[in-house]
Amino acid sequence: ITGGEPLVAKRTRELLRRFDVDRYPDGGIVITTNGLLLGRSMIRDIRRSRLLRIIVSLNAASAPTYRHVTGVDGFDKVLGNLRHLMDELPSFSLRPDVVMSFVIMASTYREIPDFLDIAAGLRTGVQLLPMVGTMNDESLFTSPEGLHALDEMLKERVLPRAASWPAPFR
Repeated sequence: ITGGEPLVAKRTRELLRRFDVDRYPDGGIVITTNGLLLGRSMIRDIRRSRLLRIIVSLNAASAPTYRHVTGVDGFDKVLGNLRHLMDELPSFSLRPDVVMSFVIMASTYREIPDFLDIAAGLRTGVQLLPMVGTMNDESLFTSPEGLHALDEMLKERVLPRAASWPAPFR
């Protein structure tokens, strides 16, 4: 379930609650959300659903960058929701994978190391996605200079930190 923010739609909650596991025993749901509405009541509603994976698009490792990318002041709220979700996972019918997602852009790529530290601390998975296209000159993947800058940052700031992350996360 993706596109826009699926947790805004009341029917999404209904779908998550009513997924017929007897009719579709091998079925499951993956949802992509910005995490702003993934609060305590939502977690309570989806705890018994057939969720296989919850992807939270954070795309930043600081409140100012989050605000720049999303136009919303919600970084701390999303992190709080993620912490609560991770604490509640043992009570889920199925234990879904929780993945934090980050779109790599010219204005955000320097935060990848801190983003990875946050994900490791929360014990979530990570999804790093390239910015597609050339919108606002944000793609690092359309020029040799952009790719070189990303490569250098990864070598200097990510690889040295990797040893401190939990083995499955590395």
